Amino acid sequence: MTTTRTLRMKFTTASGKDASVNVAHCRENLTGELVGAAMDAVIEAKVFAADFSGKVGADIIERSVRNIF
Repeated sequence: MTTTRTLRMKFTTASGKDASVNVAHCRENLTGELVGAAMDAVIEAKVFAADFSGKVGADIIERSVRNIF
């Protein structure tokens, strides 16, 4: 069985819409403080076409795959 972890960071945009950024293969020991600081850096860097203006939240998505053939 293979398990993968994806970090999903959710933002609001200047136009009031929601947007998210997914990062595959995130570390196991992430903290809210660390992810929050990373999200602040993304907002400040303005590297995406959507103008991120705030943080909504973040999730770690775990997916397990069991090969049967």
